[in-house]
Amino acid sequence: MTVQANTAPLQSQIAHWEAHHNRRLLIYLAGEGGTSAKGIDERDVLPLYTALRAIGNQERLDILLFSGGGRVNSSRRICLLFREYTSFLRIFVPYKARSAGTLLCLGSDEIVLGPLGELGPIDPQIMAQGDPAGGPQALSPEDLRAFFRLSEDWLDLHTSEQRLDVLRMISNRIFPLTLGTLYRADRQIRQIGQELLRYQLPDLEDSIRSAIIDRLVSGFGAHDYSITADEARDLGLNARRTQPIEHDLLWEVWQTASAYLQASSPNTVNPAETSRTDAFIACADCAFRHITRSVSYLPNAASTQAGRVIQLPIEAEWQPFDPLRDPSKV
Repeated sequence: MTVQANTAPLQSQIAHWEAHHNRRLLIYLAGEGGTSAKGIDERDVLPLYTALRAIGNQERLDILLFSGGGRVNSSRRICLLFREYTSFLRIFVPYKARSAGTLLCLGSDEIVLGPLGELGPIDPQIMAQGDPAGGPQALSPEDLRAFFRLSEDWLDLHTSEQRLDVLRMISNRIFPLTLGTLYRADRQIRQIGQELLRYQLPDLEDSIRSAIIDRLVSGFGAHDYSITADEARDLGLNARRTQPIEHDLLWEVWQTASAYLQASSPNTVNPAETSRTDAFIACADCAFRHITRSVSYLPNAASTQAGRVIQLPIEAEWQPFDPLRDPSKV
C-alpha cells in the first residue's frame, strides 16, 4: 500500500515549532532498527552533517528523534556531531528512542518524552558469527550473565569446577571468539555511555554516572523493556514529560514526518521489486530520505521459510528530497 504524505504542512510545522520555541529543529527518524531493518548507522552521518551545516551553529538546538536501535559507534559519532553545533541540545521523543537511540539521548542536555515516548535498555546486541548450527543468532552480554546466575540460583552450581563446566557447555554452543566479542561490547557500551552522559550530568561524580549506566545496561529484564519518562527521571536522567502545548505541536510534526516511513512504490518494469522510505531527515532548509530497494522471492519447499514471501534488500542509499515533491513517488 502506498501512503500519501504532504510535506507542505511539515515545512510550516517546522517553522511554527521554531517560532514557538525560539530555536532550530532537526528531524531525525532513523528507522526501526533490529537485525534486518534500517537503524542508526554510519550512513546517516553525511546527510545529518549537511542538515547541520544548513542550520548553522546554534546556542540551543532541538532534535525530534525516532529510533528502534542501531549501531553503538554510529550513535556516539552522531551525538558528538550534534554537540559540535550547539551548546544546549534538547531531544524530543514522540514515540520511541530505544537501544542506540537511548544512547544518543544520553548526550543531550534534556530528554523530553511525549505520552507514548519511551527509551530502552542499552545492553548491546551482537550477531553471532561462526557459531555451531542451531546456536543463537543474536546475543547480549546480559544473556550470558543471566545464564550464569541461573546456574547458581536455580541449579545451585557454585564451585569453580561447576562454573567451569557451565562455561564448557556455553562454549559448545557459542563460538569462543563470540564470547570475547560480547565482553568487548559490554565494556564499550559502558565507556561510551559514561562519555555521553557527561554532557547531560556534568556535575555528578563518575561513580554516580556509572551507576546510571549500569542500570541502563543490566537493570532491566529484557532488551525490549519500555522506559517511560518517569522511570528515566527516577534513573537520574534529566528527562521529563512534554507539556500539553509542547505535545500537541510535537505530535503534529511527528505524524506528518513519520508518514514518510510508510511511503513505498512498486517498480513498474519489475513488479517483484519495491522501493520504500525507511528513514528520514529534515530541517527548514533541506530534507533527505533513505531509500531501500528490495526484491520479493518465494523460498523453495526445502527452506525453513517455505511459503513466505521474503523481501531481500538489493540497494540502499540516502537521497536529497524536495519537500514540495509527492512523497509517494520514490
